[in-house]
Amino acid sequence: MKRKAGHFFLGLFALAPTKIVMREAPPCHKGLQAYQNTLHAHLRKDCLPCHDTGGLADKPHSVSDPETSLQRIIAYVNWSDIPKSYLVKKGGNGHCHDHGGTCTSTEAVIEEQLKTWWEQGQKECPNFGNVVTAPLALPTDEIPRVLSYPLASQVPEITGAKLELRARYEEGAYVLDQPRLMTKKTGVKIQGLSIAVNGRWQAGANSWQRVRARVAPQDSPLISTTTLRVAKDRDEDTLAIGIQTLSPTDAFDCHEWERFRKEVLPVIANRDCYRCHGGGPSAYPGTAAKERLNMAVDESSLCRNLLGRGNGMSAIDCALISLPLRGTFGHPREIPLAAEILPSWEEWIRAEEVHRRAPQSLTVNQIR
Repeated sequence: MKRKAGHFFLGLFALAPTKIVMREAPPCHKGLQAYQNTLHAHLRKDCLPCHDTGGLADKPHSVSDPETSLQRIIAYVNWSDIPKSYLVKKGGNGHCHDHGGTCTSTEAVIEEQLKTWWEQGQKECPNFGNVVTAPLALPTDEIPRVLSYPLASQVPEITGAKLELRARYEEGAYVLDQPRLMTKKTGVKIQGLSIAVNGRWQAGANSWQRVRARVAPQDSPLISTTTLRVAKDRDEDTLAIGIQTLSPTDAFDCHEWERFRKEVLPVIANRDCYRCHGGGPSAYPGTAAKERLNMAVDESSLCRNLLGRGNGMSAIDCALISLPLRGTFGHPREIPLAAEILPSWEEWIRAEEVHRRAPQSLTVNQIR
């Protein structure tokens, strides 16, 4: 196999975990001020009986502090498609009347509030994601915790999908790793992740922004193998995730069969990946690793499952390439030399992406 010098150095770099110390971005005052004058004022009039502190519902997003309210309410907004936002659909369906409320919101009212918020200031804020998850509490000790973020509130078409990551506290900082996209009935396209601590976006969180994946239904691949670190801020810190692109997709099947059979399958067989992941000529039953990546499937499903762990933008972050090279997160280092799979696997992934491209989701600059 012909080796390219650039990919040789890429392979060396992939052997060592990457840790990034975050720089906190300043708060976006224009967006906050716009929110306070538009949607927040409306929520304070219409939603207090249930959604204020101590209200009837378990989602206190309409609290008096506008910054806290913004951090919570933005999890129900899809800036790439405002009319389909969960906040528009749920907030405008008159559900408060089922609980004895007197709300007057309609879908048109909520949609107009969101668009005005955007035009009066939010559009000038750093674009850390068209959709933003609800914040979750970060751990306060060294025991790793799994933070699980449901995603259907932002994109209802991907019901059951969630983003999970592992977090722990260590020497004045939080260690974040193993972001995993878990799908149900629908394939999901995800791209560009940023993080926010206590509603403050971390300007140095550029590593997970390289995430680019299309995941088939009923799968749960790692979408980055990079470890991030962010400094502790308060006694009770929270973490939210901004996502640049999040949408349903059916473009996850394989097309580059000649490359796959020539460059990928022989390495999998030679390195005996089937022993842990099941299947192969010997029909191995597999080990616990089979639950994360099942290779005891037909060729089409195997190719699709492997592609869900690929990232043509960055081999450094690609679980399919990085894990067997680096031997991290409990995965054995099965491939000692990067030249065994680079550049061939990276080129295969990129060739597949040409076939898998679908119409792109709207960016925040295309909302109006």
